[in-house]
Formats: sequence, structure tokens, C-alpha cells
Amino acid sequence: MTIETIENIIQADVTIDQNVIQADVAIGQRGIRGYSFLSGIVIPTTEGFDGDTYLDTVTGITYAKDAGTWAEDGGNLIGPQGIPGLQGETGEQGIQGIQGPKGDTGADSTVPGPQGEIGLTGPQGIQGIQGIQGIQGIQGEPGDMTDPTTTRGDLIYRNASIITRLALGAAGEVLTSDGTDVYWAPASSASGEELVRNITQVAHGFAVNDVLKFVSGSYAKAQADNAANAEVVGIVSAVAGVDDFSISFGGYVTGLTGLIANTTYYLSATVAGALTTTRPSSTGHIDKPVLQTDSTTSGYFTNYRGAEIGLPVTGGLILGEDIILLDNALSADETYSGTAYDGVIGYSATPGDLVYMSVTDGRWEQTDADAVATAGNVKLGIVLESGKTDGDTCRILLNGMIRSAAFGSLTSEGGAVYVSTTAGDVTQDVSGYTTTGQVIRVIGHLMDATTDTIHFNPDNSWVEVV
Repeated sequence: MTIETIENIIQADVTIDQNVIQADVAIGQRGIRGYSFLSGIVIPTTEGFDGDTYLDTVTGITYAKDAGTWAEDGGNLIGPQGIPGLQGETGEQGIQGIQGPKGDTGADSTVPGPQGEIGLTGPQGIQGIQGIQGIQGIQGEPGDMTDPTTTRGDLIYRNASIITRLALGAAGEVLTSDGTDVYWAPASSASGEELVRNITQVAHGFAVNDVLKFVSGSYAKAQADNAANAEVVGIVSAVAGVDDFSISFGGYVTGLTGLIANTTYYLSATVAGALTTTRPSSTGHIDKPVLQTDSTTSGYFTNYRGAEIGLPVTGGLILGEDIILLDNALSADETYSGTAYDGVIGYSATPGDLVYMSVTDGRWEQTDADAVATAGNVKLGIVLESGKTDGDTCRILLNGMIRSAAFGSLTSEGGAVYVSTTAGDVTQDVSGYTTTGQVIRVIGHLMDATTDTIHFNPDNSWVEVV
């Protein structure tokens, strides 16, 4: 029995035993696969099999697949646009209908009518057919970011224009922000070592080591040229950016730069904000030590009260039962404590030179024990300033304690110090003064051979060798 016969029987509503059908039907061999007509919105690549046809629904181009490869077969189902047809003639306008009579105006009602019942919700409309999927966009080019880090702990952040590297901060620093960029800064603290505060001040212009004052609501560089400018509040210990810095108010400060270890630093009288190892000495300037270093990058910041130099005394000075105490522990070479005088130098002077006041022109010249005119009956002093040449005003020590590298040859503590036969020098050995006309004159005593400190107190008497 054939399948066609079985179908006819089924259509005639005849019931046939399933076992009988299976016994009478022979399964034929599988037929050859027919060709498929495929379509899509992109150019075909791997779809279908050899012999299949593919339609690009966007362009209308048809493709045939042969030997595993799709290629255009020259067909295109989208033909050229046809020529627009001629516009039809405009029909005649119909006759206007007769206007009906105007109805009577109803009486105004003051009572609103009852609200009508809510009507039934209408059935939901049929969902529209889904549109054709759009063409996939071209893949973007890879980004140009490269890894800017170089060291363990580096961070990556974006500044005003690019992605860049933020190096790992120092130990104890914290990551903070000025509202625009991020940076590392010392953690604000009030520990046993240091009191630090992070400050934001637009375009502050400060650098590490700058000594600051606080005036009119903002920070500025301090200077020892007068009492007001020398009102120090702290030292800059870190600069995070043009608008941000850290100020240390006191204690052990690290992160400084370019210092000399184990040295006392003063507030400079000549450069705003600067530290100096030279103690200010001009009248009206402020003697204010602020930092004692223990290395080239750290030290102890102490905001001592400054002392104004050469404070004028009017109406006389009455000491009463008191003393004027000289400093016998001078901090560095070319420092002094005593009475001084601003005179006119007569040569290119060096701090520590022993000088006399010339009776010819009143200028200070180098002493020489070879003659009475340059060592005997003359006023003696010691040069205190550097860079002074003939005709310059120069500060001269007349009496007091002085520490100077010029006294390095002196060794006998407590021993007398004399005018030397070397111009401008001092000595403790006059055993060779035997030449007629040479002068032996005591100018003071060595107080400390280690620090080269003498008490300068010239004797007004002298001995001339005959």
C-alpha cells in the first residue's frame, strides 16, 4: 500500500490498524537537499550551503554560494525608481448645502449636572510589526592609553589634560585633594614631634624652607628687617601644588632641603622668607634664631622671640642693681656680643680682621705690630662684616665677645692675645718681637680654643721695643 492510498483512507475517516500500516509501508531513501533562499541586513559570510541564494535586504543585491564562498551573482531585486505619474485633474467643487436655522440659546444652569459613569476600557490595540534590525556600526579604534606607572605604589589619575602618574607619597603622607587635583601631603598632626597644618592659598608662591608670617588673613614670607615683618608663625615643610602647602608651627621638622647639619639658622633680614646662618647685625634688624638642624633635611623649629638690634635709648639707660650680660656661647663663626660702631673701612676687609682707626683720614685700616703708628697709640677694633671695600661703611667691634675663623691659630685658653706683625692678624706668641720699633700690645684673651672665641678688650697701654 502506498502512502498516498493511506492518506486517502484517513481522509475518508476509515480507521486502519497501525501495525498493518507499518507492515505495508516501505521507507524510501533520503532525498537530495534542496537549495535555500536566505536573507539578512548584512553581507553574508558563513551562512547556508553551496547552491543557496542570499538577499541583502538593505542593498537588494543577491549572492550565490559556491565552494563555501558567497559572491554576488549579478542580481538586484531593487530596480530603479519609476517615473512619477501625471497628476490627475482637480474635480469640480460640489454645491454647498443649505445652512440650517440657528437653535435657541439654552438657559444658563447654576447647578452642574451629575457626572457621567466612566466608560468601559477599550481593548488593547494589536502590537505593531517589529522593524528590521539596523546595520551594525563600525568597531571603534583601540584607545591610546598607556601605563604611566614606573614604581611600586604609583597611582594613575587624570590632570587637566591627560591621564598621568602620581608617584607614591612619603611615609606618613596622606592622599588629599584641592578640589581640582589629588596629591600627597603630610597628615595634619599635633604629635609630640611636630605641629603641622595643610593650607590652601591661591597662588601662594612658597617653597620648602620658606619662613612665614600671617598678616591680613593670609600667609606671607617673613623677614628680619623690622619687628612687624619678623612675626614668624611657621616654616613651609611641603608644597603640594600652586595653591597648597604644609606649614610646620613647631617641633621636629622633616622634608627640608639644602641645609647644613648641626647649624643654627636665623630669619634673614635681607631675603624675605629665607633662612641664613649669618646672624643679623644691622641696627633695626631682628636677631631671631628659628631652626637648629640635625641633618641637611631636618631640624628643630623653635619660634623664639626676636631681639631688635641697636634699639635706640633716649633719656639715658639706668641699669640699677643689674648687669649687661655678654653671650659667651656664640653659635657660629663671625658672631659676637658686645659694643660696636659703624665706621668707614679703608681697604677690602675680611670678618675677624684686627684694625685701627687712622689719624690721617679716620678710616679703619689693618693693624701691624711693626710700628707704633699701626699698633700703639691708636683706637683698635675688629671687622664684623664681609664684602666691605675702601670707602664702605662697616661695623666694627669695639669691645665684647667674638667668635671668628680668623682666630684659629690661638690655642692657649685664658692667655693674652696680642697685635700680630702680620697685617690684620692676632697672635699669642710675641717672643720674637725684638726688632726696634715693634709694639707689644694686648688686645684681649682667648676664652674658648675649640670655638675660636676671644674677649676683645684692647689695653690702652703698650710696649715699644728699643
